[in-house]
Amino acid sequence: MEASKRSTIRTLGPVGLNPVGEYQENTSYERLDLVSHNGSSYVALKATLGHEVTDTEYWQRIAEGGIHMNYDATLKALNIAINGIISYNSERKELNITTA
Repeated sequence: MEASKRSTIRTLGPVGLNPVGEYQENTSYERLDLVSHNGSSYVALKATLGHEVTDTEYWQRIAEGGIHMNYDATLKALNIAINGIISYNSERKELNITTA
């Protein structure tokens, strides 16, 4: 007697990274959403809203550093971050150096 053949269809949800741009504090993120923040890249480990990318329960850094720049046309300000350690804001004329 031949065993009956059954197929099961399962919804897996996201199975790859979903790049969504720069991290925004008041934005909802889903598992596997990929964001950038201060020149580093982070992937959401589970759904999150308002958890900083440094919260390792919700985020994992997958690439660190580099130079990150953005220009705010409204404020006419240039923001530069190097490896998340040195940052400069031209509007405030502020240079910040983060030390361990």
